[in-house]
Amino acid sequence: MGDSVSLNIALLPDENVTQTTIGMSKDLNSNLPTNFILNTQNLIPHLTIYQAQFPSKNVQEVENQTRSLLEEVKQFKLELFNFSITPQGNVWWNAIDKEPMATLQKEAIERCNPLRENLLLPGIENLTNLSEDYAKEVNNYGSVWLHDRYTPHISLSAIDPQNIEKTLQFLGKGKKDEFIAKEIIIGYLGKYGTVTEVIKRFSLS
Repeated sequence: MGDSVSLNIALLPDENVTQTTIGMSKDLNSNLPTNFILNTQNLIPHLTIYQAQFPSKNVQEVENQTRSLLEEVKQFKLELFNFSITPQGNVWWNAIDKEPMATLQKEAIERCNPLRENLLLPGIENLTNLSEDYAKEVNNYGSVWLHDRYTPHISLSAIDPQNIEKTLQFLGKGKKDEFIAKEIIIGYLGKYGTVTEVIKRFSLS
């Protein structure tokens, strides 16, 4: 571990939704060029709560503060349905409702954002065409897709933005599924917002 590390505080789906998501990621790759295929080893399906860059010396405290989230939320049902693709080409399977994930994110930011010590995720400073408010948010919290811009989702893959319409046509209007959220993790954050390794697991009661 270097002087700092990119971490993703995230929710894990159950085994059924995990396998469904991996299957969709494989199907997408079989029909269109994609940048990664999900698996259970080093490209792990998840729903991000908060991702940021932290000094390595603060990782233990990030774990402690993430554990404290268990006091705020119990097991809950999460429903997934529609697909969307960001302008950058990230392919998302979205939750129907933001809550209670949005509350989890708010609590995670409150607890863990100070531990960044103003570090930004690698490459985030290269984002362009951000509104003044969005740029301020990125600087204040060291991350993207927060607060009102947050949509709980599982990333299926990433594509060339030129293929957005073709990809949406392939995916269709949506796929409905649901699971009981039982586990929050801290994982190493990889390219495209992936989780490449789980380093800590926390069970919801």
